[in-house]
Amino acid sequence: GQAMTGFATRLIPLGSGAVDPTLETLDWGALRDAPAVRSAAFVVATKWMDGGKIGLALGPDKPVFVFSDDPRGIAFLSDSADFVGRDAAIVVAWDRREAAEARLAPYFAGFDAPQQVMLRRGGRDEIALAVIPARGLTRAFRLPYRR
Repeated sequence: GQAMTGFATRLIPLGSGAVDPTLETLDWGALRDAPAVRSAAFVVATKWMDGGKIGLALGPDKPVFVFSDDPRGIAFLSDSADFVGRDAAIVVAWDRREAAEARLAPYFAGFDAPQQVMLRRGGRDEIALAVIPARGLTRAFRLPYRR
């Protein structure tokens, strides 16, 4: 019930610094309606867990890359070299958007203004995501694994 509605944390709010672990169960399907995601050739996440949620929400026709030192199995699904020159949508938590842009700036020709996508539960906004349109991948992402 908590995962679906968030009722428990509405009745008894979490203490300072605590995070509701059931937020990990939210559906990320709202990303499908983001214009930047629809027009992008591929999507970039900065955490493997987010990459998995994005892949599940968008399906197999939209490649997902994880730009991190720990991309896990997502690193082997597609080769970013095949997407050089193409546009992407970077998906990160709203409060991490500037850091993500800074880390990814060497790989893209530029960024457009981020779009906010809210993940909702029980009629309430729960997680704010930034969808950052990234223009023209300039080079393949470095993989932390040997080929």
